[in-house]
Amino acid sequence: MSSRKSARFGVLKEPSRLSFPLVLILLPLLSAACSDIGGWFGADQGEKSGADRGPSVHVIRIIQHDRGNSFDPVELAISTGDAVRFVLTGGRPESVVFDTAGVTLEAAGFIRDRSMDWGVLLVEPGQSHEISFRGAPPGRYPFRSIPHAAEGMEGVIVIPGPGENE
Repeated sequence: MSSRKSARFGVLKEPSRLSFPLVLILLPLLSAACSDIGGWFGADQGEKSGADRGPSVHVIRIIQHDRGNSFDPVELAISTGDAVRFVLTGGRPESVVFDTAGVTLEAAGFIRDRSMDWGVLLVEPGQSHEISFRGAPPGRYPFRSIPHAAEGMEGVIVIPGPGENE
């Protein structure tokens, strides 16, 4: 059976063989992506506070200047589910990698499962990389610059455990 174009809409009258499998693949992905869309875009958060506020996006700037390089802030406390965006503010390439040494087994597993220990390279001024801490266990998440760690370019993200101050 041959497919014919509709004169009215210019589309195929009969679906292609790939349409149905493609829908089966894309539908769960779209559903998962949209399931928490209100929390990510600030919808319905007017009177929420504390643990009920929904996920936040925190920014860590990668600072480059003649006196050296640094992260700002160096230490950041977040909640499970929040995201952290690293933003390159200078004009030279820079990298960010998370370290699994000295962290809890759960935090190390979280870092490895998301390939955060492989690092990311930012090359353009203003370029950013965002990391979600959705499902992250409480603990310390140390990060560093690969080329500048020896100069002290390191930082840490802390997710307090139950009963700890944020």
